[in-house]
Amino acid sequence: MGPPATTRSSKSYGDEAIGLISCSAYTGDLDTPSNKRLIEGMVKDYGNIPGLYSAGLYINGQVAEAALEKTGGKTDDREAFNRAMRSVSSPHTPRGPFTFDRLGNVVGSFYVRRCERKGDRLVNTTIKTYPKVSQFWTYDEKWFLSQPVYSRDYPPLKS
Repeated sequence: MGPPATTRSSKSYGDEAIGLISCSAYTGDLDTPSNKRLIEGMVKDYGNIPGLYSAGLYINGQVAEAALEKTGGKTDDREAFNRAMRSVSSPHTPRGPFTFDRLGNVVGSFYVRRCERKGDRLVNTTIKTYPKVSQFWTYDEKWFLSQPVYSRDYPPLKS
């Protein structure tokens, strides 16, 4: 509903977010046919542009469909279906190129965005793209996996 009119300044509601920086695995301003198709469908069907969760579920469906195509629609052999899922890769998802690493985790682009006002809407505009980001990012995989699991006790508090 927003603040009472008496406390509003001459700025538009939400302008306090302008200039904020965020990072996401999905960005609505990615100029690809797959992303445009997703956005057009979401606007048509739901009246809203998609965000990270909508795009993620859509991509999950793309992965499941590709895996089912590889197995001829069969899911009774769990190991075969898991292998088919992990072998899926696509250069054409709404988030951009997408694949899995040898451990079954996603490798794909991440987008650094700045919040801006365009007309009467606040939008996130991509200012930098990091392609092919794995769960290890720039860390050495062997070193990373040798570290203790993150917890409230690790890393130890230094006071």
